[in-house]
Amino acid sequence: MALPMVEVVDGVASGQWLDTGLDADAVEFCPRAGYNQWAVIGTYKLRESEAGGRAEQQSRDGTLLLVEVAEPDAPGQRVCATPTAVLKAQGIFDIKWAGAVGSESEGAPILGHAAADGSLCTYTLAVGEGGSEAATSDQSSATADAPAAPTSASDQGGAGGDPGDASSAGNGAAQPRMRLHPLGRIDCTADGVAVGSSLSLSLDWNDRKIGNQEPTVAVSMSDGTVCTCRVGQTEMTKLTQWQAHDLEAWIASFNPHAPHMLFTGADDRKLKCWDTRTDPELGAMMTNSKAHEAGVCSIQCNPHSEYCVATGSYDEQVRIWDTRRLKSPVAQTSAGGGVWRLKWHPSAAHSGVLLCAAMHHGFAVLHYAEGAGFDTEKQVHHVGGHTSLGYGVDWLPGSTVVGSASFYDHRLEFWQMSADCSVVL
Repeated sequence: MALPMVEVVDGVASGQWLDTGLDADAVEFCPRAGYNQWAVIGTYKLRESEAGGRAEQQSRDGTLLLVEVAEPDAPGQRVCATPTAVLKAQGIFDIKWAGAVGSESEGAPILGHAAADGSLCTYTLAVGEGGSEAATSDQSSATADAPAAPTSASDQGGAGGDPGDASSAGNGAAQPRMRLHPLGRIDCTADGVAVGSSLSLSLDWNDRKIGNQEPTVAVSMSDGTVCTCRVGQTEMTKLTQWQAHDLEAWIASFNPHAPHMLFTGADDRKLKCWDTRTDPELGAMMTNSKAHEAGVCSIQCNPHSEYCVATGSYDEQVRIWDTRRLKSPVAQTSAGGGVWRLKWHPSAAHSGVLLCAAMHHGFAVLHYAEGAGFDTEKQVHHVGGHTSLGYGVDWLPGSTVVGSASFYDHRLEFWQMSADCSVVL
């Protein structure tokens, strides 16, 4: 078999897809103007000791991979991605950037990740020197599962050099490059619960549309609790924690149009909406326990439509809701696989376009006709080179480029759609 083709740019291997080393489950482009080309990929790997599989003999490892993505300059060209740094961390279930509000002069963008040890960790994106950094002080940055050299999609029948040679290029004098710098960490397990016994499964920031100097982050946990934290300039503070669901709370998502409104979904098949200004022990504002036939995995409000929110479930359905009335969805579409992540297009010109990570069915782009019915007009399916569960997906802001990540084949791909998002190019 011919070797995969590898392009070397400034001493770093670049291409249209890459092997993330550990199992890939999240990809997020930075929403801040001036930083949109930077994407972070989260990975997770459960390791069991040879002596057995008891919980105390397991470790959950992860990495954060920072990648710079370049759009094609002309029709027919491919997206090019250049990895610049990798940080070793606890196993990562979800990553989210703080809101897009702000300019390059207002401080570095901040990234948060939900960790397998039950914590919320934050990082800044800024120029730094040297190689990869460790996400915690007691972990080294090098790992045997570091990402392999990224590769062009033309991985069959093409000539090219050894990826190993490309990945080791440029190891001379350290040059200032963009890096993720550890900022803070806070434990999100409930009081009285052993630290690390509950996993942080998802997170969201409440400043995606309305700026906030000290935004709130919600973290959903594997024991069904939800924790909210305030992220200040110098420290993080836990605000509240409550038993939101009876089973794993897979997802927490703020409404960007009303940042006090928090949606949660769980393995108990319930969709709930909370008012974070009130005591959560008083109960949710709204609850729907009948619509979903399996666990609720994904929730995202449409940033362009004030009362529109989408949910995804293990029952393979994408549902569109009116936030003022959660009694029943206004539209429902089959994605062909469990719906792990949903992302509305960030551009108002594509306000009815929804990106979907559909687990064993790959990735889908759903087109909705806005209006009373929000009927599905079109569904575009994409698998590409992915051979495993589709978990992570996101749009490159201001474009039709998509980043997608699949789990057991630890594969990250970048692909582009037509200007109207109707065809994969």
